Amino acid sequence: MLKIIDLGCQNHDRRQLTFLPPEDELMKDIIYNLPRSGDFHTYICDHGHTHHVTFETRALKVASF
Repeated sequence: MLKIIDLGCQNHDRRQLTFLPPEDELMKDIIYNLPRSGDFHTYICDHGHTHHVTFETRALKVASF
């Protein structure tokens, strides 16, 4: 599981998305290709503002019977 957190800008509020396998691997690859600024990955929004993005990964628990 992958949780992406976009801290927003003057025009966009903070946003959070969660992805499950197999989409989480693709999104992780996309995030890794964004430029970095310190601890955050960054991108420029349609208003020309820099957004700082971070992410968390978690292993899914498999239920056993």
